[in-house]
Amino acid sequence: MAPRAHRRRPSAALLLALVGLVSTGCFEDSPSDPFETSPTSGAPATGSSSDSGNDASTGHGSSTSPSSTGSADSTGSTTPEPDSSTGDSQHVPCPAGSIDGPLPVTIDADTSEQHDELAGSCGGGSAPELGYTFTAPAAGSYVFDTGGSAVDTVLYLLDGVCEGPELGCNDDGLAGSNASLTSVTLGAGQTITVVVDAFGVSGGAVRLTVSEGNVGCPAQVVPPGLPQTVLDQTLIATDQFESSCGTADEGDQAFTFTAPTTGIYRFDTGGSDFDTTLFVLDGSCEGRELACNDDAPGTFDGRSGLALPLQAGQEVTAVVEGFLGQAGNLALNVSRLSGTCPDEDLGSQPLPFVVMGSTLAADEASAGSCGGLGGPDYSYEWTAPTDAVVRFDTAGSGFDTVLYLLEGSCLGPERVCNDDAGGTAAAASAYLLAGQTVEIVIDGTGAAGDFMLTVEETTDSGDCCTPRMEPGCEQLPIQVCVCTMDAYCCNTSWDAMCVNAAVDSCGAICL
Repeated sequence: MAPRAHRRRPSAALLLALVGLVSTGCFEDSPSDPFETSPTSGAPATGSSSDSGNDASTGHGSSTSPSSTGSADSTGSTTPEPDSSTGDSQHVPCPAGSIDGPLPVTIDADTSEQHDELAGSCGGGSAPELGYTFTAPAAGSYVFDTGGSAVDTVLYLLDGVCEGPELGCNDDGLAGSNASLTSVTLGAGQTITVVVDAFGVSGGAVRLTVSEGNVGCPAQVVPPGLPQTVLDQTLIATDQFESSCGTADEGDQAFTFTAPTTGIYRFDTGGSDFDTTLFVLDGSCEGRELACNDDAPGTFDGRSGLALPLQAGQEVTAVVEGFLGQAGNLALNVSRLSGTCPDEDLGSQPLPFVVMGSTLAADEASAGSCGGLGGPDYSYEWTAPTDAVVRFDTAGSGFDTVLYLLEGSCLGPERVCNDDAGGTAAAASAYLLAGQTVEIVIDGTGAAGDFMLTVEETTDSGDCCTPRMEPGCEQLPIQVCVCTMDAYCCNTSWDAMCVNAAVDSCGAICL
């Protein structure tokens, strides 16, 4: 069972002392309200509309508790107003009011004059707080955040009215701030208490916003039937995950997807209005990372995209977050690639050999980690006749090629991927055993055309594999490729970064 939030109660000794004071007439002028204060003190909440909605006879508002009334502005923002019958500064017991009206609703209030009566499991044990009841208008998930508050808030949800078990608690959940953020799934008509507390001992100006949605994982489930596009946002989001290709401390949203059939599936963020990072986890929310992409190769609008093979019934979690602090409205597009793979079977053709073809009339069956998403591709299945270090390159092709090898079949893991190994040609190398099968895929970065594929035995790339103080290396094609990307490698020193570039991008073989 979730932890219970505890209400602090006055001791018996304190109650007896108060009774004694009253009975002996120690109050010269007994006030009608023991918590009455001067009109110049700060109110627990400030109204955002001139129409307070107060009942003149009781001070009650139509959508709040007796001690605080509510009003709505043109944006649907609701703020409680002070009780005119007791002054504009007073302690307001829980609940201070109710959250009503079309969502989203925003409440602006001040906890400075309140008491410390409640505490959440994640904080708020020493600061004053305000609690508001919320009744779900329909079954679903609801988001609560304190973005825009002037104090470091703690936010927790209690089932029922002020005394129920805790349903959730958050301290600094809103990415990039000290504001709190949480969500909960409620049944239609279910009432909870939303408590805005603080870290430390002081209160202050707070803002509470309630909206529909979910900031947990998953935020949504991708519905069946492909292609699909799901819409969401990361403006109000927590940082649940870290990726291998993104930046830290970014608000993210996660979406689960179950593959209906075995195949290669495409995920991209086309239609999002900010620079995204996209990564896919195996399973539901807690699995290992299967793939990650910051900017889809060939795009310059911040869109992310990737493709990966999935088995029928396999569940994955696609996570979208911002890059370098960006956030906004997101679109996640999911589809299945339906092209033919392989297009040709080369059998165990002996080395060396050259094949020529074209992607102009080809379909899209796959994509590499270094490029090819959204472009037509042509693939060959080939089985190595002998043990050898084999080099594959597309020199002589008529367009900007992407080249990658898939292990065993078109649904196998990627062995190596290369976009540009000097100029627009691509080159990749791999050590293969006799009888080992690979899929050789010629793809393009936003382009298609005629290609030439050369497959030949090669050797270790020699000193291109060894970091050292001297610049350059002996194999000229690899040196040119690396130094085109990083002139330091030819001008100053062939260091470890140059070696990595040689292997990752320029087809070097380092055994």
